[in-house]
Amino acid sequence: MFKKILFVIIGILIISCEKETTDTLYTKEITPSFGKTELIITKSVNEIPLHGKNWMRISETTHNSHGNMIYEIDGERYQLNSGFGYLGEAEDSHPILFKEVNGLWEYLKSFPEIGMEGVRNHRVINETTFVWGEASENDRSITYANITDIARPSNAWLVKVIKDDVIFTKINSETDWFHDISYGDLDNDGLFDIVWNSNHVYFQNQDGTFRLERDVFPGTAGTVYFTIEIGDLFGDSQPEIVMGAYLDAEYDWQKRGFIVYQFNQETRKMEEVLRKQNPLLQGDLGGNHTRIIDINNDGYNDIVMGREGPGVEHGQTIEIWIGDGTTDLIPYDVIGNYYKFFMTGFELMDVNNDSFLDIVFRSGMGGSIRLGSRFEEGFRLNDLIWINDGTGKFNNYNSTELVGGEGTTLEKFVPYMKNGNLSFFGGLTEYLNGEFAKVTTWDVEIKNL
Repeated sequence: MFKKILFVIIGILIISCEKETTDTLYTKEITPSFGKTELIITKSVNEIPLHGKNWMRISETTHNSHGNMIYEIDGERYQLNSGFGYLGEAEDSHPILFKEVNGLWEYLKSFPEIGMEGVRNHRVINETTFVWGEASENDRSITYANITDIARPSNAWLVKVIKDDVIFTKINSETDWFHDISYGDLDNDGLFDIVWNSNHVYFQNQDGTFRLERDVFPGTAGTVYFTIEIGDLFGDSQPEIVMGAYLDAEYDWQKRGFIVYQFNQETRKMEEVLRKQNPLLQGDLGGNHTRIIDINNDGYNDIVMGREGPGVEHGQTIEIWIGDGTTDLIPYDVIGNYYKFFMTGFELMDVNNDSFLDIVFRSGMGGSIRLGSRFEEGFRLNDLIWINDGTGKFNNYNSTELVGGEGTTLEKFVPYMKNGNLSFFGGLTEYLNGEFAKVTTWDVEIKNL
């Protein structure tokens, strides 16, 4: 039997352009308490300058759930939203930075000089350095995996965060389509290198710049494999590169498979060391999100790979492959529902403080997450949270039914940890006038999960 839970909504208006001003409108508890679990829902409203662009460019940035980052510097929490372009739009979007002030998100800065075409995936290098890869399906026709699609030449970014500011450095010397992106020291020179869905690799130079080396991977790597991760998968103290296949009619097995490569420093080419197909998976599901990590705390790294299905809802599932320190992996578990809810990636975090990493989806506001046909009808968070049982198997969180949020307008759910509690943020951008857009940010903190 589900327990009922407490929802507290705190509504705050923040008017913040280039100067910081705040005005508290109201604080209101809207439902009584039943049981221990609580959802604390906080609302922050900001006016964001348009910098000469259409207000929809701001909406694209705040709507995107892929490249958003929550991080802390000297005990202060920031929210960085990557630029994102919708299909059919010719104008790029730019990143926007918020800062938490007295528990509320306050607009801090925009970066209109950093035009972005749609960040799809990111990697956290350390607490202050990230990698973003753009992959907007926009403006130019390309062919990949025997499918003709629309995409715009895009960029890869090294993102360095400092107090109250962000430094963006473009990695690539040529535009490409960075659907997924990862990093690792491939040539053992102490510097991280950049791999994406391409045959080529950007190797880092001693001065921090990157040089392009072509055709490092075999020919099919850049056309079929849309998810990439680098890590010591086999415990051999050298990086392995895992590439998961997207949908491809010609190579049917790749719909549910992946290939592992190692870099040969003498030939400076990638060599295939393993390829697998998952017998637990069904349907046409293309890889779009991968992590190499020890998921069951046995000292050996494993693979967690997200896959999406066709259709408007982009049904999502995740497969778990368990490693044992050899050059093989065991297909162990598949979680999720192919078409039940709209997912856009996942995070690995210990949400119940048991020392095992759990899976929390990033999500658009759709499928089983939305209670009704409109944002304002509320949400149900259970399908976003999958608890690790300690062996590498995951169970949908069902101790408490996490339902509420009536009257909120979250268009996305991006997970992060706040005060030791699993939290999500999302929001909505609306037209205000020719110079500003109105951005409402909703923050949902789950206490006593």
